[in-house]
Amino acid sequence: SLYTTSEIPAHETQIVKTIFQQNWDGIILSTCQPENRLFFDELENSGVAFVLIEREMTGRKYTFVGFNNSSSLYFETLQLLKSGYRRLVLLTGPMEYSNEREAMQGVSNAFGEMKLSLDECLSCLETNRDRESAFKALVPYLQKNGCPECIVSTSTTILEGALQALQITKNL
Repeated sequence: SLYTTSEIPAHETQIVKTIFQQNWDGIILSTCQPENRLFFDELENSGVAFVLIEREMTGRKYTFVGFNNSSSLYFETLQLLKSGYRRLVLLTGPMEYSNEREAMQGVSNAFGEMKLSLDECLSCLETNRDRESAFKALVPYLQKNGCPECIVSTSTTILEGALQALQITKNL
């Protein structure tokens, strides 16, 4: 079975408890509550095997599978900066997610290598990793600052919201 929590911790907790009751052998989990120690204590004590994907639990090490977001965003941003782009927007999910912090670190490292100021060239807009929050974060930015030279996002869902914001604001 596949469950989605819509990034709502209470939904995630309820789904995991349902899985416990159904005596599953294991869970592959992209958690929306990586800082919730009680949630992970329950998960660990349940006896159900689990693997975290994309987001690591803060302060503990569990079996984890993910991308090297720091490296990916570093090389992507470095190429943009070397190509002369200087007005960038980075759309991320919540910074409590390890993959989002890693993405920001990669961008920061690229700016550092090019000896450019993050404050002068980059606007970082945090979303809830959904289309609506990406749209809501980007529209006011676009209305105030105009269109940046480049928008970088950390997920396809965030990108979809950004594209909607660009479409709406270009008609204003």
